Amino acid sequence: MRKLLAMSAMALLCVAGTAAAAPITLPADSPLSIKFTNVEQINTTDVNGTGSILVPGGLYGTTDNWGVFRVSTVETGFISNGTPAGGTGITPSGDQIFNGSTGGTIYGIFYGNQITAGTNAQHATGGTVDLYWSDVSNAVSLATALPNAATVTAFTTGTFLARVNFVPGSIVGDASTTIESDSNVTTQQGTGQSSAFGNVDLSAGGAWAASLDRNWFITGIGTRADVSFQNDFTRASSIGWDACPAGSTATICSGFTSNDPVSAFTVIPEPATLTLLGVGLAGVAARRRKMLATRA
Repeated sequence: MRKLLAMSAMALLCVAGTAAAAPITLPADSPLSIKFTNVEQINTTDVNGTGSILVPGGLYGTTDNWGVFRVSTVETGFISNGTPAGGTGITPSGDQIFNGSTGGTIYGIFYGNQITAGTNAQHATGGTVDLYWSDVSNAVSLATALPNAATVTAFTTGTFLARVNFVPGSIVGDASTTIESDSNVTTQQGTGQSSAFGNVDLSAGGAWAASLDRNWFITGIGTRADVSFQNDFTRASSIGWDACPAGSTATICSGFTSNDPVSAFTVIPEPATLTLLGVGLAGVAARRRKMLATRA
């Protein structure tokens, strides 16, 4: 009997694994508020947008803005204004499902942003965010991270969670800009705010990809997006990110830090998965009753 129950339990775990493959299971059909902090580097060579930063390590190409980040909290939220417009549609509830100080680490890298040249240098196109997981709390440290290959490796090693590509729609009617800032970042402003939308790249895979692929937000061009970014950034010359990495055509780089709230919306598990799980549980229960009846 023990052997039968053990085999049934293993079968259930295999089925359930398709519905909850992530290191931390995201709640189904729930608004999420994700908070992370980062250190980053911006190409400030000149206001004409010439030059690019070569992301250290050779895997992420050239960009005008890149950095590494660490998630501090993930909490459920509620829809405060009743509409899926922008990042204001989800308000954190205070109910944390992840706290970065214990129980593992969520971290990653962003890259691929190209700052628009000239007077529109508060706008950017392109951009990608990669998310990773480690079972070890404090697996990476922003305090000691420098713009080098060792930092890139440290923040991109672990269980891959998802890739999010920035998409147009941060500006109403603008089908090319992916990131909008309230200041020209190439002038090394002290502080600023930016906003953007992103979509999960399902072709890249990842343990959270299917859960985050909800298309809940409505962008400024009427398309749908999975994630909304609302970011506050600060110029920080003291963090050691002012030196352009070797191989960059950019000659002047500036270090910044960000405190970034992100909104997302998880999907309901696929009905087929829930049906299989239900059938598995029913089968175990029925077999258990039959064996008890036989023994009686």
